[in-house]
Amino acid sequence: MRDSLRLLLFAFSLSVLLACDGEVLYKEQTSLPSKGWDYDHPIRFTYTVDDTAQVLNMVLDVHHVKDYRWQNLYVKLFTSFPGGRRDTQLLSLELADRKGHWLGKSKLKSSNIITPILLQESFKFQIPGTYTLDIQQDMRVNPVKGIRKLELRLEKVHITERK
Repeated sequence: MRDSLRLLLFAFSLSVLLACDGEVLYKEQTSLPSKGWDYDHPIRFTYTVDDTAQVLNMVLDVHHVKDYRWQNLYVKLFTSFPGGRRDTQLLSLELADRKGHWLGKSKLKSSNIITPILLQESFKFQIPGTYTLDIQQDMRVNPVKGIRKLELRLEKVHITERK
């Protein structure tokens, strides 16, 4: 039952990603050291928001090796808002189903898998300004090996009205 729910959630997330027109407002990629991703080295993404009326999806692409040891990646997200507010969230980023099948795809003969994770769907920023998202790995092992890159994207969502 839980596997079915995860697969359904992934399929829905993927369909939402494919449904948007792909116009990217922000995109940044950070490579991680081959020796592993350490607790003490969070990944930082900083972006400026001018248009608070625009509906967006926030997508995190996790690039990992095919022989990554776990089905998920626990992370802490630290979001800093204009004005100084800071929120913290613990997430399990699902990279494989219970049977060990990767949820992402690889390109040709690449040894990397790219899994898109929908962090926020069809949302609007409430206030304009500069935002910072820090992502810290929160696995039981340190450092975590096999995570190659993280890429954050903010994509426009065009909502069509039904007649």
